Amino acid sequence: MPAILVRAALLMLSFFGLCCVVRETFKLNRFLAPYVTVSGIILTLMAAGMLHVLKYGAWLLYIAGWASWIVILIRRAKPDFALMLLGAAFAIYLGWQLGECKSWHIDDFSHWTLAVDSLMRRDAFPDASEKLITFQSYPMGAAVFIYYATRFLGGGEGLRFAAQNFLCGVLLLTLFAHVNGRRRVMVPLTALVVVFLYKFNRNFQELQVDWLLSYFGIGIASAVVYNRDDLGKMRIAALPGMAAVTFVKHSGIFFAMVCAVLMVMMAKRLGVSKKKRVWTAVFAIATPVIAFALWTVHVKLSYPAALDSKHAVSVAAYARTASAKSLKLILGTAARMALKWFRIRYVEIFAVLFALTCFVLTRLLKRSQPEASAALGRY
Repeated sequence: MPAILVRAALLMLSFFGLCCVVRETFKLNRFLAPYVTVSGIILTLMAAGMLHVLKYGAWLLYIAGWASWIVILIRRAKPDFALMLLGAAFAIYLGWQLGECKSWHIDDFSHWTLAVDSLMRRDAFPDASEKLITFQSYPMGAAVFIYYATRFLGGGEGLRFAAQNFLCGVLLLTLFAHVNGRRRVMVPLTALVVVFLYKFNRNFQELQVDWLLSYFGIGIASAVVYNRDDLGKMRIAALPGMAAVTFVKHSGIFFAMVCAVLMVMMAKRLGVSKKKRVWTAVFAIATPVIAFALWTVHVKLSYPAALDSKHAVSVAAYARTASAKSLKLILGTAARMALKWFRIRYVEIFAVLFALTCFVLTRLLKRSQPEASAALGRY
């Protein structure tokens, strides 16, 4: 136990060193820098894996994190100790809760756990010689982040769940960038939203990436909206996430394209020239498309028949899947998804009514007793 705690502390210091340098170099909001950092980690390891130097890519990131502290000292930058303590506490909580857990879901047994096992065993991406990987076209974006964490932590299966949940938390952290003014109200309210999104209808003990895609979408959109008045920072904050989410799962490209539309809308709102808007659209669309194309080429070179398999990352596979489904089935599935999202439970109704009651009582108290207004503040 003491050994793994030391390794975890060293890894966290390396990670936060990267976060601090990213924040200082690109002048990013403190809550956006970790999201950009994890996106950069995924992109670096994906590039290293496709170039057959995955182990060296992981060591490069680990050492670069420690070297970052030298840069911080030279620049006399101020580390964000409050955020570091919050991140460390969150990581300790996840390790405590999930450290002894084991895989149980069929999707983990059929692919996601096997993918991480293969990375850990080979220190390389699987290829045609790896017989356990059946969904060969699935991107490795989530698996490489787990590999980055467990490569230096060791430990059992539970740390994989902890690593992926830590990644999810970093992506949702971006929502706090939008807290300004009325912090006594907005910080707790944002925290409640984050906890709700983080825990709602999601099992922590799974390595499936569907929720991770949604959290990436939230992170990218938060970065775009926060930097809506600075086109350069918007690109720096959004593009790494748009490439990373494409590497998490092939359907991630749709999340990236939605955020690309948002980027163009923000650029138009900013009133920049038509040329800058066009270049923004080019960057926003090209980034996920290039990531998609690179992974497709890698799959084709690694597995001769992978692009013809089930769930393949190819236009032909999408066309076959779409043609096999009737319009009635598609509309029915969409309706069930909508009902699931908007399903209202008693606890949610109670929470809304409680909040409204508190608001109404506060307003009535301020009207009936003006002398209490100063004590209540601007609520």
